Amino acid sequence: IIRLLETARARVLVAAGPELDPEVWSTARAVAAELHVTALYALRPTGSEGPGPELEPLAGTVVGHLHTAAAGHPQETAPQPP
Repeated sequence: IIRLLETARARVLVAAGPELDPEVWSTARAVAAELHVTALYALRPTGSEGPGPELEPLAGTVVGHLHTAAAGHPQETAPQPP
């Protein structure tokens, strides 16, 4: 995974959050730390309500829930299907 992300020069990593799969989230945090990505976003289970669990900070990386980050952007800037 790390080699693929390095080759792609990934700066943002989106992964299953701790509610969905704690092991995947732990791996994503380790990968984000090793690659020094700009942001690490957690996915939540479909139909989840409320803010979601607090996510542990990671030095030099924005860590948050994807739905919260997306809510801060105007809908008209989102890519539209063809």
